[in-house]
Amino acid sequence: MNWGELATITALAYAGALYILKLVVEAAVNQRFDKALEDYRLELKIREQAVSIATYAAIAHDLKADDSRETYQKANELSWQLFLLLPEDIYKKLGNGLIHVHDREQLVHALTDVRRMLLGEKAGSLGPDNIIVHAPNIGRTQPTIPI
Repeated sequence: MNWGELATITALAYAGALYILKLVVEAAVNQRFDKALEDYRLELKIREQAVSIATYAAIAHDLKADDSRETYQKANELSWQLFLLLPEDIYKKLGNGLIHVHDREQLVHALTDVRRMLLGEKAGSLGPDNIIVHAPNIGRTQPTIPI
């Protein structure tokens, strides 16, 4: 074997090794990208579910006898979605929180449980005391806390 043939064989082996390395790196990048895309899609689904739950709680919490048929239809649609989505204990807790309108504690505990179910470890330490609720005259009788 002469030097020309040896150089050609070496160059081909080197090119083959580089090609294999390229394939391995592409596969690793694609795998990470696919995982990131899957995580992102799951995150979007969780957010959509959270929006449905929050929308339902807001509608049902203030539902009045003279509200429109469309409002009742929307409340039922969301309620039935949650019936299919939520575990039994959380669904019942949410329902009890909405039935007892004057007992906000049950509702905020139910929403906290839903948050923990949807977000898992990402739920953090937010709890019932951290939920912001808006209604007429909330906070008007309490002294102002200096910041």
